[in-house]
Amino acid sequence: MQVEWSDHPRDLVTRLSALLSSHSLLDITLAAEGRFIKAHKVILAASSKYFEVKQNITFLILHPRSFNPRHDMPVLCERK
Repeated sequence: MQVEWSDHPRDLVTRLSALLSSHSLLDITLAAEGRFIKAHKVILAASSKYFEVKQNITFLILHPRSFNPRHDMPVLCERK
């Protein structure tokens, strides 16, 4: 048996966007320059090795001038 789902990448992005828009399953808050951003840890971890190793935290305060998710970034505060 072979299952094909030709629109899987597009459907996945659509569903993830809908989850974010509905504030469903958000499990981390990023804070920088007085702004707070809710996010999905799995998406951050898939995009950045830094977030992959920080999977047990739920709140990050990021240094605003050095935010670069592709590289290590200084963290001012972490809460588990």
